[in-house]
Amino acid sequence: MKRIFQFSILAVSALSLISCEREVIQDDPAPKVSFNMMAPLNMSTYHLGDTVHIHGDIQYQPGLHGYALEIYNTSADTVVFTAEEHAHGTSVNIHEMWVNDVTQHSDMRLIISAEISHDGMTVSDTIHFHCHPM
Repeated sequence: MKRIFQFSILAVSALSLISCEREVIQDDPAPKVSFNMMAPLNMSTYHLGDTVHIHGDIQYQPGLHGYALEIYNTSADTVVFTAEEHAHGTSVNIHEMWVNDVTQHSDMRLIISAEISHDGMTVSDTIHFHCHPM
């Protein structure tokens, strides 16, 4: 009888261990690119002759291979500024500028592209702003 009682306790303990599900915690398998742009501010406005400062940083834990900037005048369907830098590191600082020289009211789009591999893989962020011709 004593053995049956011990066996019963052992069986119940084993079943309770088996029936418990373990919580599976998965790490995010894909590191994310972090864009921390301080200027220009999204939806900001610039007058003719104003300097559009492009300041910020990009972070990517496995390591960046550079960045490219493009200011696109969506109203005139033209690219008005480009810049790129081949730089390595987990964080890259951006310090560029462009002077507003538009001749008509223009909606602008700044595209910041982070190169995350030497194979040309990029991740982009976009900032919209407006330029006045006066």
